[in-house]
Amino acid sequence: MNFAFTEEQEELRETARAFLAEHAGSEAVRSAMESEDGHDAGVWKQLGAEVRSSS
Repeated sequence: MNFAFTEEQEELRETARAFLAEHAGSEAVRSAMESEDGHDAGVWKQLGAEVRSSS
C-alpha cells in the first residue's frame, strides 16, 4: 500500500495551508467560534474559491 500523497493532494495541502496561515490565526478562529454561526462564512467562501482556482 502506498500512503504517500498524490501530486494533486499535495497541491491541495499546500493551497489550504497557505490560505489558513494567512486567514485563520488564533484570534480569527476564536472570534468565529464565538459567533452565532460558529464559523466565518466569508473565509469558507474564500477558501473554496482558492481551491477551485488552484485546480
